Amino acid sequence: MLLVALISSGCDWAQDRLRTCGHLTVELRVDRQNRFPAHIAIDGEIFSDASFLQPGQTRRITTCVEKGDRVFFRAEESGQVTHGATCVYSRNRQDAEYTTARVVLYPNQLACENW
Repeated sequence: MLLVALISSGCDWAQDRLRTCGHLTVELRVDRQNRFPAHIAIDGEIFSDASFLQPGQTRRITTCVEKGDRVFFRAEESGQVTHGATCVYSRNRQDAEYTTARVVLYPNQLACENW
């Protein structure tokens, strides 16, 4: 009964104890060496103005991960999906809160860094 009361009251302590994944900050970036702007999005996200990045530009998103989770990202240039990358989270759930992972679009690949 106490647990139900804590959860329904919005208690952060109870929610943190029941959560099975960690909130990971992911920096999406188009490398400065790219000649063209591009969209970079996490799987399930629609390409939009928010996902459109100029060379050298970044944006941050947050996703919930556990060790071993696979997260797919894709890049679109000039209306065509040109690259995809599956990033595998290799740390503990608690480490996610203090980690910034990167997905970088280089001229020849979409790379996962610090996963």
